[in-house]
Amino acid sequence: EKYNIKSHTELLQLGAQDPQKGMQFQLDLLEHREKLVRSNTHFVTDRSVIDNLVYFLYQNSPFLSAEDTQHYINKCIESFNNIREVCTVDGRIKMIYLSRDFFKSDKLLVLEDDSKRITNNYYQDMMASIFDLVVDENLLGLTKHSERFIKVRDYNWDKRVKLIDIFLENEPNRIDNVINNWL
Repeated sequence: EKYNIKSHTELLQLGAQDPQKGMQFQLDLLEHREKLVRSNTHFVTDRSVIDNLVYFLYQNSPFLSAEDTQHYINKCIESFNNIREVCTVDGRIKMIYLSRDFFKSDKLLVLEDDSKRITNNYYQDMMASIFDLVVDENLLGLTKHSERFIKVRDYNWDKRVKLIDIFLENEPNRIDNVINNWL
């Protein structure tokens, strides 16, 4: 509302036209998502600080200094740690990253056109490579918390479900119920 952004394309334009306003948008979004997580006791989301950092790196960092980029990375780490402190008291946080790895035999996915997302598969593959960079280079320090984070690279649905089941094996029943209802 504050920024009157209606689409991902408009957000890209904001970061290019006014880098400091684009960075402030990303900081506000990071803070908003942290508040949502901290104020809810049970939820499943497909957005995390990983998403915040990935989109910042793509949309904003080309127009900002390395210092500004490092500042944002530090804010993401701080946000992740704040969320983890609240959520790990009763084991509520589990981060599952489903990698978008495609092999030659795979067909390109048809992406939902909700007028907000960019449906170009080449763009989506490029963004997936930035996700992999953030995760593989451990830019957010996730490997320090391996019991709370898993990266699933296998594209086979049954294998993904099995890996996630194993990862969630020791969680309280309430999380199992949420995950089973979600899948």
